[in-house]
Amino acid sequence: MNVYFIPQTLLSAAFLRAVLLGFAAGGVYDVLRAPRRAFRLGKLPTAVLDGVFVLALIGSGFWFFVVWAYGIPRGFIVLGVFLGLLLYFETLSPLVLLLLVAALTVLAKIFVRAAGVARKILSAAGRIRRVSVHHEKIKKKSKSLFHFRTK
Repeated sequence: MNVYFIPQTLLSAAFLRAVLLGFAAGGVYDVLRAPRRAFRLGKLPTAVLDGVFVLALIGSGFWFFVVWAYGIPRGFIVLGVFLGLLLYFETLSPLVLLLLVAALTVLAKIFVRAAGVARKILSAAGRIRRVSVHHEKIKKKSKSLFHFRTK
């Protein structure tokens, strides 16, 4: 059995970094949770967003264990991540989620208005094209009615 000696200061720093990782993971979860609240997504988009979060958490956890925990699995690292998640959800999460939902709602309203303006412009362009087609028809009829004027 190999015994690794890692100074206590490095282990304490790894624990604090684990708390920060949990705090950041809570922020990422809120970023992915805000569209669900703002747009009332169904089960499939919710499952996809949760899958993205789980994959991001697994990847960052693996990276954390390799880089900051020196490749040695330690129970206090997992405890630090959960403590960071708890701190985030109890302190900043309600405010961040409220701001993100409000921002997404405003952006959605702007997008809907811009789409309405674009639709009006495109329908006006269609009417102009229809008017020009009618103009050509009228021009042909007028030539046949008043052919003596052109001679």
